[in-house]
Amino acid sequence: MPHTGQSPPTARGRARGKVAVFTKRVNHPGTAAQPFLRPSIIAARLFVRSRAGRILTQAPRKNPTAVVRDLDRLVKQAAFAAQRRAQQLAAVDTGRLKGSINVRQVAVMQYTVGTNVVYAVHVEFGTRPHIIRPVNKKVLHFMSKRGGNKRRRTRRGRSRRR
Repeated sequence: MPHTGQSPPTARGRARGKVAVFTKRVNHPGTAAQPFLRPSIIAARLFVRSRAGRILTQAPRKNPTAVVRDLDRLVKQAAFAAQRRAQQLAAVDTGRLKGSINVRQVAVMQYTVGTNVVYAVHVEFGTRPHIIRPVNKKVLHFMSKRGGNKRRRTRRGRSRRR
């Protein structure tokens, strides 16, 4: 049976395979100063699925720059999928945090998904317990989950926390 370049389907019907990807820096024969990535045999294995597996199994027949371009496109699609999921899960009050989640390309095949708002860390991980002190008033006003109002008097000055 000839090799088609694709992994055999698993019991779940998804193409899955173990594909080794090897790269090293090599100077192009024409120019000594401009290195590029070229497939070679170095021990580095990646476990990949479906499209990435197809791209990598066809790598020996393709131009190395075309393989890098295809993998970069695949990583970019994964980064935008992560951005969409992060925006779906973000807490929304004004929408500023949700709208600030973006994708940036760091290098070839390297993307970061993140935000530039300062309070994103506090929304994600919370804050440690602390005493809330009013700045201008003597009473703090909260809305309860059942719709009622709660007012709490506070002392001015230092807290009694040790």
